[in-house]
Amino acid sequence: MEIAVQSILSPGFIEQSMFHPKIACYPDGRLLLTIQSIGGSDYYGPVLASYSQDRGYSWSKPEPIPTLGWSQPDASGVVEGTCDVVPDFDPASDRMLAIGHNVFYRDNHFYDTYGDWNRQSRNDKLPRRACYCVQQDDGSWGDRKLLVAEEFADRNCFVCGCSQKVIRANGEWLLPFYLRQDNDNQACSVAVYRARFDGQEMRLGARGNILELAKFRGLLEPSLCEFQGKLYLTLRAEDGNAYWSRAGEDLCFEPIQPWGFDDGTCLVTSSTQQHFLSLGGKLFLLYVRNNGRNAKVPRFRAPLYLAEVDTAKMQLCRDSEQVVLPMDGDWRKPETVSYSGNFLPRAISDREALVSDASIKPKLGYQGLTQIARIYTA
Repeated sequence: MEIAVQSILSPGFIEQSMFHPKIACYPDGRLLLTIQSIGGSDYYGPVLASYSQDRGYSWSKPEPIPTLGWSQPDASGVVEGTCDVVPDFDPASDRMLAIGHNVFYRDNHFYDTYGDWNRQSRNDKLPRRACYCVQQDDGSWGDRKLLVAEEFADRNCFVCGCSQKVIRANGEWLLPFYLRQDNDNQACSVAVYRARFDGQEMRLGARGNILELAKFRGLLEPSLCEFQGKLYLTLRAEDGNAYWSRAGEDLCFEPIQPWGFDDGTCLVTSSTQQHFLSLGGKLFLLYVRNNGRNAKVPRFRAPLYLAEVDTAKMQLCRDSEQVVLPMDGDWRKPETVSYSGNFLPRAISDREALVSDASIKPKLGYQGLTQIARIYTA
């Protein structure tokens, strides 16, 4: 496996700090990248779209997706936006979708409506919901639509953000959500829903069992993949572990287990998402972890790693581990290190994949570059 890293230096990418770069493929080989500016912790600008005609080597200037912009402030000064967007192509309808969730801002900062960090800011009248919009035949984008299961319609969290999904040629989608079963319980749970997309509307159907972790904020930002007839979930958590589960077509997922390596060691990580990559007939997991040197880097957010998954033993193969995005900065001065972790891998052929990430330095005004790691396998 070979990995080459490039920074996107096209106009529109270098004038401001960017975050959440996510890539999707059209059938004709064109690529779409959605991205947002970042101005503070969880404080993002409107969603932008950029296009590549040459497999991701060059990109057009990012332009707004109008329906994924900011609302006008309400009477109390609250603004609603959209974040954590992942674009995905639906082969049954020949449509591109952008799926994320709503978010709220106040006084030019993230508004903690869950009350996770400040209980006094909790506001259940502003629930966070999965949302999506659909690209039309002329390249424009349709209205933003919210997506929520009826059984959780009165909960303050029902979100599908930063996630990988299973999309089938027959029009069926399998969507992983993290949600709150009880508004007074900080811990989120995860469930996978069947869904149908008719070319304009996404409708949720039956779901699988609910997965739980009664620690801190529970389970977050699930990613789902299908590999050799099985469904696999990887789950962000806040107890020093990352977790996996698997299921068959019945969506009956096994009890969660922490990721570990085949040498008996655990994957020691900290509240950062992981994602799958299926490439060259193998399944890989991408993640950040504590390697000793990065122990003082918040949440071990550099470097970004990849390792093959032994799906029989559900272990990561230690000898296969490679660095996808190296650490940029001096580990002895953590404030100089660029963070990875809000990334997405996307296979663009059977043997080639792109991993998009934003390399930012929060302690230095969120300066950084949008990066792409190009992975080739024999």
